[in-house]
Amino acid sequence: MVGPQPRATGLRVRAHGLRRPRLEPPAAVGTFGSAHRRGAGVNAFLIGTWALTGMGYFWPAWILAGWGVGMLLGLRDYWRGPVTEADVDEELRRMHR
Repeated sequence: MVGPQPRATGLRVRAHGLRRPRLEPPAAVGTFGSAHRRGAGVNAFLIGTWALTGMGYFWPAWILAGWGVGMLLGLRDYWRGPVTEADVDEELRRMHR
């Protein structure tokens, strides 16, 4: 899972009798663009290390592929948007049918 998750700060009783934690938005830890820049810097370092050590088997490809999967999952979460109180209420209703 990418990104910080909301913190539970206390219980509230809903009209339908279910108890759930009150959610607060997570603290900002950066933007999706900053994650791209960080990833590009690390990957450039790894490719530079590969180039300086003889340019044999291209081992940075494994790290690049794994990092790419993580970035795609983060992009999916970024496009989805934040989890709202309505999303949580709907999930609780679905779970208790």
